[in-house]
Amino acid sequence: MHIDSNLDISIESDVNMVNNLYDTVYNGLIWLISLNMYVWLGIIFIIAVVMGFAFIREELGYGHPLFNTVIPQIDNTKQSKFKFRYRTSIATICLPGTIKQKLLAIHNSGFDGVELMFNDLNEIDPHELKQYADSLNLKIVLLQPIRNLEGWDDEVIFEQKLHELEQVFQTMQILNTNVLLICSNVDTQSSGDFPLIIRQLKQASKLAQKYGIKLAFENLSWGIYIKTFDELINTVCKVDEDNFGICIDSFHINMYQSKINQHNLTNKIFIVQFCDGGSNISQLPTTSDKDRYELVEYARRFRYFPGQGGFTDLLEQYRHLQTSNYTGYISLEVFNHDFHQFKGDIQYISDDGFRSLIWLEIEDLLQNKPFKIKGIEVNNRSWKPKLSTRPIFNHEEEAEGICSGLQLNCLKDITIIAEDADYLNLRLKYLKYDNFLIANNIIIKNDAGGANEIFSHHQIRQEQGEPELQVTKNQSIMPIVLKVLNRTEYNRLMLFCSVGLKLQKLHEEFRQDYSFNLPVNTSFGYKRHGLKSITKFDKGGNYELIGNNDTINNLDDINYTIITISIT
Repeated sequence: MHIDSNLDISIESDVNMVNNLYDTVYNGLIWLISLNMYVWLGIIFIIAVVMGFAFIREELGYGHPLFNTVIPQIDNTKQSKFKFRYRTSIATICLPGTIKQKLLAIHNSGFDGVELMFNDLNEIDPHELKQYADSLNLKIVLLQPIRNLEGWDDEVIFEQKLHELEQVFQTMQILNTNVLLICSNVDTQSSGDFPLIIRQLKQASKLAQKYGIKLAFENLSWGIYIKTFDELINTVCKVDEDNFGICIDSFHINMYQSKINQHNLTNKIFIVQFCDGGSNISQLPTTSDKDRYELVEYARRFRYFPGQGGFTDLLEQYRHLQTSNYTGYISLEVFNHDFHQFKGDIQYISDDGFRSLIWLEIEDLLQNKPFKIKGIEVNNRSWKPKLSTRPIFNHEEEAEGICSGLQLNCLKDITIIAEDADYLNLRLKYLKYDNFLIANNIIIKNDAGGANEIFSHHQIRQEQGEPELQVTKNQSIMPIVLKVLNRTEYNRLMLFCSVGLKLQKLHEEFRQDYSFNLPVNTSFGYKRHGLKSITKFDKGGNYELIGNNDTINNLDDINYTIITISIT
């Protein structure tokens, strides 16, 4: 009988492999045994610290690390891609990461184009950048920003700026983009001579015409001579060149509470940049150099995507574009410090940006249909939810609605009861939240008539003055308190509550961060009968509900809270 020599080699190889594995395991065990007592104590200590941290984190209400809210990437296959009236864009400054990482995330979210910053060109050659954008089917919408162009008494300075501008135009031809964003001058050494400003901007426009380039002029809120929207419109009209138009930026509009519908903007809007921000930005002072510096810091750190902040006129701005015959891109320009500190997948941030533009579109599409969330049920959980009976707000006398509730660290394993579940499901599908609902086991169902509307409907023990809640499977509860660990997650849940569930913002508590007052607790729900409820707690946990002037006895008459988001 013939035995294949190759088989002998194979068997010998297998035996050697087993022997080597045995030797490796044996030597490893000998090494572990040989470790001295102090090393073993160190290993045990590290394990104990890790387990202790997880236990303390859960006890403090942050929840188990495995239970973090999951928001999957947007599905933008051809079948599911949302149809806009406008083409969509986002500035690369909105996202952290390298330029290629940013462009890939922007493409995956479904944007049509991108706004490039000059810093992007420091990373990559313009030819290579254009090729990569083309491979992702992304249009380079514009290049930005040119600063301090106009208002120079010294013609030598201005001629040098025109020379630099011409070099930019040549780069734009490589990138195949025809819009350049120019910011109003912030240099205190420049001149406020308005005829001089107009003449120099006109010169720049005529130079741009040779290259087929449009100049989109933007009023910076901290500009020296042109900072309001009215001043911007006046400047564009005086320059009176076809290729010199305006950039509408939501931040600068809201800073001075301007109304774009008071102007005839037909054929003069070159780009529209949406963002959101604090509801109190118009109260920021702008007179001194120190004021302007702080405003710059705020504007470059704390803008948000539409629906995450407090601007109330974004839908009005969006609708006015139709009457202006605007046919260009709707874009996002969001300077956010926390986005750039985010260590997770930047796709999440890009997707939320795309959702925020969908929101601006669908409110008209769905005809702003009213509906209500009637209750929230707790589904089966493998972990025990906590009941917080402490007030969330430090200043209870300002709080609207009821401050306490079921404390969760994520939106997961719940059922949302709505008056019209089909409409809410459709709305969330348009907003690309359908995968989010599946990943987090969130169910939407119709109200069968038994859903309780507020947490305090569940037995209030009047003799002790404290709410009582026994958490059981599928028990309808309100409100829930979502505890988050960072501002990025805070902003993401803000978007889901205000845009996805279309809840009304009832109250915000602020804390001073980075020298600015930023929200740390935001309550969402519904306002009822115009009554303001105030929850006062004493040291014993007793509370009092107060209306405009009188104590409220009927809980049906107060504003009620459904979800409170709290950053620790």
